[in-house]
Amino acid sequence: MATMSTLILTPDDAGAGCLAASGIADRVIGFSYRLVTGPVPAVSEPEAFFAERGRLGGAEIQLWDTDGPERLCDEWRDTIRVMSDFDRIEIWADHDPNSQLQLVQLLDWLSAYPNLIPKLSLTSLDFLIRSRTPENISALQLRAQKISDIQLQTARVALHAFQHPSPEAWFALLGEDLQALPHLRPTVGQLLEELPATDTALTAAETRLLEIISTAPIAPMRAIAEYRGDNPVSVLDYWELGTRLHGLAHCETPAILGLDEDGPFNLALHDDSERFERYKRSRLSLSELGRTLLKRQADFAQHCTIDRWWGGTRLTNDRLWRWDNANRVLVPSA
Repeated sequence: MATMSTLILTPDDAGAGCLAASGIADRVIGFSYRLVTGPVPAVSEPEAFFAERGRLGGAEIQLWDTDGPERLCDEWRDTIRVMSDFDRIEIWADHDPNSQLQLVQLLDWLSAYPNLIPKLSLTSLDFLIRSRTPENISALQLRAQKISDIQLQTARVALHAFQHPSPEAWFALLGEDLQALPHLRPTVGQLLEELPATDTALTAAETRLLEIISTAPIAPMRAIAEYRGDNPVSVLDYWELGTRLHGLAHCETPAILGLDEDGPFNLALHDDSERFERYKRSRLSLSELGRTLLKRQADFAQHCTIDRWWGGTRLTNDRLWRWDNANRVLVPSA
């Protein structure tokens, strides 16, 4: 009897390496792009999605994709071609927010290929693949479950909600039955907390960064590392946290003082050894505004420009959707 060939898809490059080394599949393909930051346009075709995202996102998405949307389009076409060569296609999805967003997008896109649906199965994980060794992954002997119609429908609803030009549809997911994708509900809440807060206009990540810096002068890399240590399944990654630090330090009225390099937190900074050493030697502290923000006695949007994407929503000072975490309420722009 012929052995069934298995392909694993996973929304994490580091996790893909671990899975490949474990030997549990004939091939592993990882996806590296980020959806928790940058625009997520309401476009259903993958090629059109990447092209529109590149057009809208600019430098914000170049942090994770230096080759542009063309490479991602090519990777998607290659993946579809490869999938037809395998008997089983398993999706291994971490439970962090970006992986969950990629999962719902992947399921929605794959639903356009009826011939592939019978091959699909899902392994929902309560740990991060990259936190395990290949030997540990192999020993777990996890069994993927066949993809169901309700999982495909739940994925479609969630993706379209995040692509909506306001956070209202995403907020409405809190009232929906999301059990078909068990890690989706926590993701909904975590992403809502990355909207500007009602009182300070800071996100949960920005607030936490200020809290870390408030304890003592601290190097920026240490602040990022401490944040990530406290939040193993945090919404933002290394590059996004560095970008937020930059935004809090280099704005009209800085909330953070001491960040020596005024250039963006990008590959160019990291590749310039002199600049990057100077950046790492910085010692961050809070400005008067930063201290006032931590006391929840100031509004960042009244002092600085906000212009970034949250899913399909563009957040600006004059269109600033906010999140009231205490009451779990979405507050539209005044």
